[in-house]
Amino acid sequence: MALFKVSIKQSGQYNGCKVEKGMEVEVPYNGFAHNLTGTVQGQELIVTAFQRKYGLNIKPIMGAWVSYLDIKQM
Repeated sequence: MALFKVSIKQSGQYNGCKVEKGMEVEVPYNGFAHNLTGTVQGQELIVTAFQRKYGLNIKPIMGAWVSYLDIKQM
């Protein structure tokens, strides 16, 4: 199982979801980084992690994740 750091790389608002640069969470995942956002399961892990840490539902920005999220394997 790998641990990924998912961070917001630019502040902005997308579909009513306001995010700030530097917000980050750690997400454990059994797979590769491109699968983390390429699967519903991976996307739900990211959304759940942000909701747990910041109380923020980032599901509206998942469609534009390339613009907003930076994903690195730790």
